[in-house]
Amino acid sequence: ILKTTAVSQTNPSIDVLLPNNQTMQSSHTASLPIPSLPASATKAHVFSSLASGSLLSVGKLCDHRCTAIFTKNKVTIHKSNNIDITATAPPILQGTRDAPLQPLYKINLPPLRPTPRAAANAIIHNPSIRNRVAFYHAAMFSPTNSLATIKGHQHAIRSNIQSTKSGKPRTLPLSYAAAANPVIQVKKEEYSESPSVRTNNVFVCTQEITGKAFSDQTGKFVCPSSSGNNYVFILYDYDSNTIHARAIPSRTKLQLLTAYDSIVKELTARGFKPRLQRLDNEISEDMEHYMLQEDIAFQLTPAGLHRRNLAERAIQTFKNHFIAGLC
Repeated sequence: ILKTTAVSQTNPSIDVLLPNNQTMQSSHTASLPIPSLPASATKAHVFSSLASGSLLSVGKLCDHRCTAIFTKNKVTIHKSNNIDITATAPPILQGTRDAPLQPLYKINLPPLRPTPRAAANAIIHNPSIRNRVAFYHAAMFSPTNSLATIKGHQHAIRSNIQSTKSGKPRTLPLSYAAAANPVIQVKKEEYSESPSVRTNNVFVCTQEITGKAFSDQTGKFVCPSSSGNNYVFILYDYDSNTIHARAIPSRTKLQLLTAYDSIVKELTARGFKPRLQRLDNEISEDMEHYMLQEDIAFQLTPAGLHRRNLAERAIQTFKNHFIAGLC
């Protein structure tokens, strides 16, 4: 709190806007007892509602050739001609002030650096239609011909699938009356006969459903994915000859059980419920309890004999297929 001298009543008073949108009015003027400053720099306004302390204008002191130095624990005011400040590095922040038009110091914050975004762009020139189709086929992770054909005809219903038109006879015999009377002219239509050469061989083959399934996990990714996943759980179903993959963040028993349950439900819905599961040489109690509930027998691969687990080869096949689609 500063002690003032030469207190006199204000005429006219000044109004000050507070942060709560209210105003307070000065009642008196006074002079600060600072002999090193002129009277214009020590003039003060007294507010009766400002009882918590006094406010000192640093900018007003600097207008009278003073320099203020603020530190963590103190502040000092010096005559500008009595101090010499030397900086060993550029300033962190820097502002400007133009009194009386701009009585406050204006500091412009440094511009924010945009967050770098990774992008993978490739321009591949495929002049021929054959190369272009091969590129699109690889970019779509090499779909089967039937799937690609179906996807290419989804804009309309294919015609002549359920035709109700009866077939035409192979020959059209002329009547005896038309043949005997030359006046009667009968137009003979040409009909093509069906080919007699065999083009398809149809046979029936049965395959025993074994219910065998093999599962394993990939190694840890070099860096986590955007979803936070670090591994891929792979399950190979022998009967359907399909490879199923689920991305998982860790190889904890909960994550492995969640991925395995998702694949088992998918296979069961399609009639390929696993009956015999072959895993790595480790299994958690939760996984064992789940298989007992689902009536799935299991076998552990002996240590050092990874070739008995077909999921090892399925992992390599999945990696080749997945990387080929990404590239």
